[in-house]
Amino acid sequence: MGSNDTMRRFLGLVLLGFSVLSCNGPAALSGEELSDSAAKKAIEADWAGNAIPLRLGQVFVSVLPGNVNVSDGILSEEFYKRYTIFQDLGVITIALDREYEAFSAKCAQAVATGALLACHFGTPAHLNSDYKKGIKHRGVVSKTSRGDSLMSTLPKEKIEYAKANGWLYIPVGSFYVGKIVEKAAYRSQGAHWRMVSFFYDATLEPIYKQYTARLGEPVADKRKGRVLLKYDPFKSTWAVVARDYANADSEFRTENVPRMVQELESK
Repeated sequence: MGSNDTMRRFLGLVLLGFSVLSCNGPAALSGEELSDSAAKKAIEADWAGNAIPLRLGQVFVSVLPGNVNVSDGILSEEFYKRYTIFQDLGVITIALDREYEAFSAKCAQAVATGALLACHFGTPAHLNSDYKKGIKHRGVVSKTSRGDSLMSTLPKEKIEYAKANGWLYIPVGSFYVGKIVEKAAYRSQGAHWRMVSFFYDATLEPIYKQYTARLGEPVADKRKGRVLLKYDPFKSTWAVVARDYANADSEFRTENVPRMVQELESK
């Protein structure tokens, strides 16, 4: 998980409002072509080594969504709030650039009073440059000894990647599919797709429970999920391409699968 796509995959998963697809019009396939055991295997493989990625080193907080790129250390304001939670939990430290913080605060006040020129007059070029790019904060993120120790439960290759590429991965826990409640089969663009709805059990890491509680989004041990699987005929395997998870007694809050279905329908 060292990318924006990874972070989006973890933070926003799938609400299903499904329609049958086909290149040449709707065409349902046999749902029995994917066994429950094969579905469980594909879903649990998608969870392997699941963790929250935190970028270490120089970071910037941008107020412009189009500039956000976590891999390059450019965070959204919402993401930055999540980093501050992990700082409060003793996992990382955030050393903000005091000179830039003072400059940013001065500019915010200048904008509020309509005296924008006062913000930039006599200011070093490197401060002006970042502010004009929409940077609100900048600083350095470092892992603590506690943060480093948390990664010990992750796969060795994931730990090595994190250390070599400037990431800290926060383990989430273990997940096990219990009951498959629905399978639906679809065909689009010559490919086979399956929607699978299921209940699953979560054994969560204490740090993740603390994190989600502070976010106001506590995660229960009993959960439900819906995923979209795509079949790879060359490997004879199914892989999860869209996902949605929620507490068993809650509603799904994201719509990744419907958006993906719409994309398939438009092609």
